[in-house]
Amino acid sequence: MKQLLCTFVVFASVMCLGCNDSTDVSNASADTNPTESTARNTDTPPNQPVVELTDAAVAKFVAFLNDAPNDHIRLSVKQEGPTGFMYDLQIESPPWTDDDLVDRSNGFTIVVSPRDSIYLDGATIDWETRPDGTEGFKFNNPNAIEQ
Repeated sequence: MKQLLCTFVVFASVMCLGCNDSTDVSNASADTNPTESTARNTDTPPNQPVVELTDAAVAKFVAFLNDAPNDHIRLSVKQEGPTGFMYDLQIESPPWTDDDLVDRSNGFTIVVSPRDSIYLDGATIDWETRPDGTEGFKFNNPNAIEQ
């Protein structure tokens, strides 16, 4: 499993700075371990859209998965500090669990746990390049509250 990107939620619009596709996943959380639940068999699950993606985000996800077309993106929301959350994007190989929401609508697969989907309702993921040259996924989430 390879960690792709990560983002802190501080305001309704969140930016991942300094992200790259070669980050080590030695700190991957146990809640993404498919052995904790029943692993999904080879049956195709129904499509369950979990987030909106801009064309730029779709293009980046496709590029990240270009060398591993059978892998999928795991999108999760993790608590960070006393009042914040962090988005976590990882490239994983199947299987996923029976409970996971699986979105195959953009030519690749995004997998989200039911718990995390609550925090992602109505969210949009975009790919943005800033004037200073940094680039990364930008999360616009109407559920995030300015603190």
